Parts: sequence; structure tokens; C-alpha cells
Amino acid sequence: MSRKELEKSSQWIVQETTCLDELTIAEGASITAAEGYSVTMTVDGVNKPIVPGKYQGKVILNVTENLLISSNVFKTAVYVENGKVVPEKSVLAFAVGGEVTDTYAKNITLTSEEEAVNGIYITGDCEYSVDNATITMTGNGGNDFVGCGAGILANGNAKVTVNKAKIKTQGAVRTAIFAGEHSTLTVNDSSIEVLDGKLPEDYTFTIEPGKMKEVPWMLGLSGNCRATNAVAYSTVRYNNTHIKAQKWGCLSTDAVDCCRLYATNCLIETVESGYGAYTIADCQGYFSGCTFNINDYALVIASESYGTFTDGCVVNSGRFGVMIHGGTGGGALTLNKGSVFNTKSAVIQVKERGGNIVVDGAELNSESGIILLAMESDDPILRAIARGEGLPPGFPVPPDKDGAEGEINEAWTTGKTEDAPKKEPAVFSTNLEASFKNVNLKGDFINSMTKRGDVILSFENATITGAITTGISDPIDSAPTQETYYMIGEVKNTYCSTDEEYGIKVSLDEKSTWIVDKSSYLNRITVATGASVKAADGKMLTMTVNGTPTSIKAGDTYEGKIVLMVK
Repeated sequence: MSRKELEKSSQWIVQETTCLDELTIAEGASITAAEGYSVTMTVDGVNKPIVPGKYQGKVILNVTENLLISSNVFKTAVYVENGKVVPEKSVLAFAVGGEVTDTYAKNITLTSEEEAVNGIYITGDCEYSVDNATITMTGNGGNDFVGCGAGILANGNAKVTVNKAKIKTQGAVRTAIFAGEHSTLTVNDSSIEVLDGKLPEDYTFTIEPGKMKEVPWMLGLSGNCRATNAVAYSTVRYNNTHIKAQKWGCLSTDAVDCCRLYATNCLIETVESGYGAYTIADCQGYFSGCTFNINDYALVIASESYGTFTDGCVVNSGRFGVMIHGGTGGGALTLNKGSVFNTKSAVIQVKERGGNIVVDGAELNSESGIILLAMESDDPILRAIARGEGLPPGFPVPPDKDGAEGEINEAWTTGKTEDAPKKEPAVFSTNLEASFKNVNLKGDFINSMTKRGDVILSFENATITGAITTGISDPIDSAPTQETYYMIGEVKNTYCSTDEEYGIKVSLDEKSTWIVDKSSYLNRITVATGASVKAADGKMLTMTVNGTPTSIKAGDTYEGKIVLMVK
């Protein structure tokens, strides 16, 4: 029987992979590898952290060459590069059962209880499949901007297909699935679940990529583990897969150069807080036939990214349907082909920016009675920088590139935008343009960002019952803080006219009807021949334009300070 006992304060530098039947590590003792190498312990095929204690069974101290990525030393059960498994960089002792080859891993079980250890890492120019894998990982990850600690990681130009996997992680930034660089990752018929962990005692809130270990609270969310993440130029596809996150989010993108995110016939769920998906920069999210059961947002669109819900997607949200923020505009949201949104708050919330929205043949239901709210941002970082105010006191240094889930990276060192490095920004309209086609909607459309841009609404073959109006959106209590993060986005709306530069403009085609059930304040309305603007049953509707009583006639356009008064 092979035994080794390390006394208190002793050090063992393991030169080569060593097998033992029993290992005892006293308090203060340490086990390391030689420079340029790492050591990983497995006990009966389970990856264990090297900490004081007594270990019995098949104890292996696995010595591998350092795998250095973006200043992070990776350790992984299976490392595949350019179509070859690299044993010198793989801890194959915790790839239990099944088979691992240069082109596939099949029926393997990976169990890790050590922080920041990966399961399967595939990179380079290759195609690889992972079939029927069971991956269980406990302990915090390292850096979810590069996938340190992820269950399955695709990098380089790898094309990876995952079939019938069961992946469960618990730990801060212990991502289940990660795609980076120019990789393509397809996940079929799988189950992914992530649970929060405990943040390190010395951790302080930051949104700096690589150091951020919790969701930016300015999103109105909590949590420290997002289920998946795609960065750089990667493409990810999820088919017939269940993705579940306790908090933070399910399908994330960040630090994007050009990402594509697809989900088809998936069940996407959060438990306590979080979003279904997040797109940022040059990223397109496309969701077909998916069901979202989420606490806060089905989708967050940041900067000029895109999101599409189609083919009968169903969204059940405890707060909002889609939130659009960051930047000045660009990008688009499309809801079509029988998709259904059931929300408690606004179906679509836009914060202090332009963009494009197309709703065609979708069903939008809001318990709050608000279909679309365009408001000033209540994100303290985005609001302050967008207005040239610099960073609010106490905020940490931001990232050096577009990342950290939408936070702007200007003025990290000075807090003053004029001192930040200059670059030519994309120029987008600050107007929000939204078209609603082939719909029957009950709810209000509000523009309270009238200092920022117009809301321009067009209706085609649509029936709308509600207000379409400018207004003022105020915090329900005081301005949200880190302690009251859950109040982000929660506002009380007062419908009124505006003296600001921008307002709300409406056009109704010949097949559209607007049933006005609340007094509304507009800047322009076009009523096509055949269209109808009328009061709700039992109400009376009158219109003034610049204070002058005016009849509403089909075929005319009215512009100015328009008040549609309901009595």
C-alpha cells in the first residue's frame, strides 16, 4: 500500500504524476508542481482540491504542463488541440468511463470539486463531438470572459457538437458552456443547470472583464453564475436543450466582436433572478419555438445588437419582456410568427436610446398595462457617461473594451469622458422606431425620454386599446442603489404633454383602429383613409391641436401639441 504523509508546514514539489493509496496533508503543508507545470488531485476519479485532510482510495497527483490563456492557468480533464488529445495538458484521471479519442468523447463522467478547473477544452482547427457526457462541477470558476472553470469550452476555430449532455455547476462564474475566439458550438438535447456560489471574502464589486464575478447590479439583477457565455467571434446553437440558472442569466454574450446566438425549441429558465438571454455589440440572438420562464427579462439588448423571437416562442416573465439599453441606438428587436409575451411589467422597455422594433403577428400581454415604455436610463453608469457627467463616486475601473454586459468603457482612470481615448463611434439615430403589424394589443405606449429622441410608431392591420402618449417616468421610491437593485426599471408613469424637443408620433394604416381609453399626448398623428381613432365604450373623445379643438378625420395628418382627451 502506497502512502504519503505531509507534516505541518512541509512542502512537496511533485515532479511527475504519482499514484497513492493514501495521502495525508497536515495544516500548513503544501503540494505544488515544478515551474511551468500544474498539479491536480483526483480521488477515485473525482477531482478534489488539494487542502489539508486525509485521502484514501485511488489517489492520483496529476502533473500537467501549464495551459496559459489570457494570464489564466487552465487545468482540464480533456484538452484537445488541432484534432489531437494532448495528454501532457489533460487530467484524464477524472474523465471516467466511456471513451476519449481525438475526434470525440463519449459516455464520460467528469466530476470536479476544485475551483477553476475545466471539463473539456477544445481548440485549434478541428471538429469534435461530446456525446452523453455527465459533468458536475462544484466550486468557483476563475474568469468567465475566457471560460476558466467551464464545463465545456470551445476556442480557436474548433467546431464542437454536444449531444445529450447533463451539465450542472455550482459556484461563482462556474459557467457550464463557453465559446470563444472563432469557434462554433452546437448543443443538442442537453440539460444545463447552474447554481450560485459564495464570492471570495476579499472580492469587491467590479465590472472589469476577467475580474467581474457577479452580474452588474445596474441591470436590476442579482447572482454570480451565468449558465453560458459566448465571446469574440463565436457562434453558438442550442437545440432542444433545457438551460436553467438560479440567478444572473442563461444565454449570455459579452466582450463581443461578432457573435451569433441561436436557440431552437429550448426551455430557458431562471429561478430567483435573471435574464433568459443577453446580446451586446455585433451580436444577433435568434430564438425559435423556445419557452422562457424567467424572473426579469427574456432578453436584454445592449448597444447595436439584435434579438428575434419567432415561431411561437412563449415568454413568461416576472417583470419585463425585453429591455434595450446602452449606446445611442442601432440594432433591432423582432417579435413575430405567433410568439407570445406574458409579463407583469412592460413588455418592451427602452432606456434612453434609439433603435428599431418590429412586432408582426405576436401576442403581447402585460399585467401592468404597458406594452412599450421608452424612458430615461436609471443605470447610474450608463446615464452619467451618456450625459457627459463622468463616473459616479465609488464606481470601479471599467473594462478596456466593450464588455461587462453593456457598461461603457470610457474614462476608466479619470471618470471624465473628455480624458478618455478618442475613437470614432458609430452614428445611430436616437429615435426609437417601432412597427406593429397584424396585432390586437391592449396596453399603453409611452415616451418619457423626450430629451433624447422621438418614439415613432406605425400600425398596420392593428387594433390598439390604450394610451399612446408622452409622459414622465419617476422612480417608485428613490433612485435605485446597489442595495435596492431590484428597483431598477420600476417606475411610476404620469401621462402629460412635453415641452422637450422630442415626443411621440403615430401613423395608422387603413386597416388599423386605435381605441383611446386614457387621455393621450402626442406630437403627430396620421390617420389613413379607412383607419379609426375612437373612444372606449362609454367614453367620449375630443382632440385639440395646439390648444384648438379639432375633429379627427381619416385621411389627415395632425402635428403640434396634440391632446386626445378621454372623459
